[in-house]
Amino acid sequence: MSWLFGTWTAARAGAARRDGARSCRERAVAGQPPLGAHSLPEAEVVTVKEIAAQTGMSVQTVRRRLRLRSLTPVLRAAFDRGKITASLAEAAARLPDACQRELGGQLEAGCRLSVADVRDVARSRTAAATGELPGGLFAEAEVAWQVTVRGHLTAALRAIPVEGGYGELGRVTRDALAQLERVDAEDET
Repeated sequence: MSWLFGTWTAARAGAARRDGARSCRERAVAGQPPLGAHSLPEAEVVTVKEIAAQTGMSVQTVRRRLRLRSLTPVLRAAFDRGKITASLAEAAARLPDACQRELGGQLEAGCRLSVADVRDVARSRTAAATGELPGGLFAEAEVAWQVTVRGHLTAALRAIPVEGGYGELGRVTRDALAQLERVDAEDET
């Protein structure tokens, strides 16, 4: 899989093109380099779109596969040996190193990994991070409905153009604000 983790060059992409789109796609999905890619000289770097066009993979798939470069050595070796699937490796590559090391430890302990395991590690990380935040950070503060309505009406007044025949709309909105003030005054008594 080293070709997938390294830099694609115009020469490598040319080899992929010569390989034929279907054959090249099959080799890429299997984690094999395009034929002749190992012996080609380094040349100018090609874009993800060019790689996608020349391999027959979608741009998104190429990006996900290139993201595999961020795998920890244990997970990368497991992927190279076929011990974990491409979808599992892609999911793990989105996690920080600490989470990847946890997954790698599970592999080294002889456990079989699944995408659900990756999801569980990600959820536990999120829960731990959220638990460290101040308690009321995500809590909905109780606000009187009048405050919300006043905010919306005030924003509407600011957004209504002064010119252009919107005077009636402005008047109605100001009247609604005045009515809200009367309701507030009645609620306080």
